[in-house]
Amino acid sequence: MKKAFLYATVFVTGMSVMAVELTASRLMAPYFGTSLFVWTNVIGIVLVAMSIGYWLGGRIADRNDGKTARKLLYPLILITGFLIGIIPFIGQPIFLMAYQAIPGQHIQIFFASLIASIGLFSIPLLFLAMVTPICARIAIEKINTAGSAVGSIYAFSTVGSIVGTFLPVLLTIPFLGSRETFFLFGAILMLLGLIGIGRAILFGFMIIPIVLFFIPLTIHASPNTEFEGESVYNYMRVQKSTFGTRTLHTNKDISVVQSMYNPYRIMTGYYWDYATLLPVLNPQGKDFLIIGLAGGTSARILHNFFPNLNIEGVEIDPLMVEVGKKYFATAESTSKITESDGRMFLANSDKKYDFVMIDAYKDDLYIPAHLTTSEFFETVKSHLTANGSVMMNIASSENSELLNLIKNTLTSVFDNVYEFRSPASDNSVLFAFNVAPDFNSINTAALRMDLRSVILKILRDIEKIEYSDKFSISTDNKSPIEFLTEKMVLSTHE
Repeated sequence: MKKAFLYATVFVTGMSVMAVELTASRLMAPYFGTSLFVWTNVIGIVLVAMSIGYWLGGRIADRNDGKTARKLLYPLILITGFLIGIIPFIGQPIFLMAYQAIPGQHIQIFFASLIASIGLFSIPLLFLAMVTPICARIAIEKINTAGSAVGSIYAFSTVGSIVGTFLPVLLTIPFLGSRETFFLFGAILMLLGLIGIGRAILFGFMIIPIVLFFIPLTIHASPNTEFEGESVYNYMRVQKSTFGTRTLHTNKDISVVQSMYNPYRIMTGYYWDYATLLPVLNPQGKDFLIIGLAGGTSARILHNFFPNLNIEGVEIDPLMVEVGKKYFATAESTSKITESDGRMFLANSDKKYDFVMIDAYKDDLYIPAHLTTSEFFETVKSHLTANGSVMMNIASSENSELLNLIKNTLTSVFDNVYEFRSPASDNSVLFAFNVAPDFNSINTAALRMDLRSVILKILRDIEKIEYSDKFSISTDNKSPIEFLTEKMVLSTHE
């Protein structure tokens, strides 16, 4: 066997290992999210499977000469390609059963995703790991060149892994999709296996991934689903009720609404309405920044009541921006939308804002940890005008450790912090002001009736909160947001 083809073999298998690992998390995201718990399971199972595969491959290599090992190698790769190609089809029912079997949904995400990872990815990754030591055995022709032969094999495998790290993230997942990525790499492995076997008639097997590629596969589609698609960051869908209200959902939980839009109604009855408090308190303010724009529900409400506001949105997910413009009319209420991480946006901006709203979430449940730290809030404060103010939405049960951590962190940066518990949902809305607000100065009688009812509701129940030595603060060095989120959800369902 020519060494060039042997090097191509370990390059392709090394590439496929990383492609499967990265795409696995994306495939699992609609059911389990992409928290540290899920990533830990995926990476852990990959490492365990690879370790066993290296060991088995080494045993097979020791017990066979180069010619026999070569006869075993390419059928193994062919089978592996097939197993990878069918992952999206056997994965969907496994994910659904695991997810639906869990009481409280989020409580046992770690264990459910662990079992799913073992069942779906361990065998193909184990087989892929066996390839490298077998190829090393084939490459060793003389004992005095064994080191260079093995080194070259692992070097080409590592280069393949580098390509497999970037290719799915930058090209195949965003432009093809996660299931198509599995089909693609499965087809490449099957093609490699067939070429290695050298049986032209077996090329008929290539029709399998081609057929699979065109079979429609949806996750949460229903008669009310207007859009369903995925990006590098989210699996999302737009649903429209019989009353004409559109709702935006991401990833696994259909009960969690990221944005809401009805062309005939402005107020939603949920926390998005409460952003109106900031310009009511500071009617001279002009610039309003929303970090975590999503479908722009708050932007639409603000634009309706305060048409002179200059509303900017920051949204990290490009597909979310497209969906917002098409289904939620975000372009009508925002003067500018920037596709960026919220903290990175502020770090690269010199502009100061009168109002900043923070409503960024990932996987439905988790606030990105770097948007909860004292360093982040200091950055936000530095981008506020003298009379500037901040609103932050936190989905949390009352008095949870998560909520107390973020409240204490915010009060460590701002002297004037207030909390309002949303009566319609399990949300706390935090308001922080550079200058102590004068709630008594609000002339509620002059407000429109629908806005007046919202403001009166806030004024009735809003409470000032102070920094407390009893609670810690979130910092860039230590921010246990995901752990506290899981703990909070667990205690809620006990």
